[in-house]
Amino acid sequence: DNTIKDSLAPTFLESLIEFDSASVFVTQFEVYYRNNVDIDASATPTLYELYHDIPVAVIKEKNERRNTWFELSIFYKRYEMLVTGGIISKVSSKQLNSFLGASIPFPDVISSNKKTTTVFVAQNKSGFLVQERNLRNRIKHSSSFQWAAISKRFKEKGFFTINSLEITNSPNKKVNLISFVL
Repeated sequence: DNTIKDSLAPTFLESLIEFDSASVFVTQFEVYYRNNVDIDASATPTLYELYHDIPVAVIKEKNERRNTWFELSIFYKRYEMLVTGGIISKVSSKQLNSFLGASIPFPDVISSNKKTTTVFVAQNKSGFLVQERNLRNRIKHSSSFQWAAISKRFKEKGFFTINSLEITNSPNKKVNLISFVL
């Protein structure tokens, strides 16, 4: 789908999302096409989240096997962009916290506001790369889609999640060695 390369990646990479108590600078995300298993069987059904004509960022609390974590998604039209890399700035502090992966360190920064339409997109579009999403289940046809977008600037600095399909091509020699041994 060219929508990711032509619209979503250039618009939402390096965007800034503002909540009441924190801001998130987005460096990478995975795209999911909502509520159509014929197109994207890897997407989680989001029947209770409307299709939005403007971007809406939502912090979701997730639970699995007695573990709890938070995820941040940007909903726009039929797409959900799960933020998998970025930098968090708390309003009450000058400290910046970076994160990689879908689990975002939000517990101490969440206010009552878990949804916002305050999404600032960059005026100067940065370069980006696309790759396969990091999924747990590779059996589904949609797992081969290159629907993960990464800021080129941050990837060149080494701030990105390593794609599990390309682990032996890592610029990190230790990762290559461990992958080879395993």
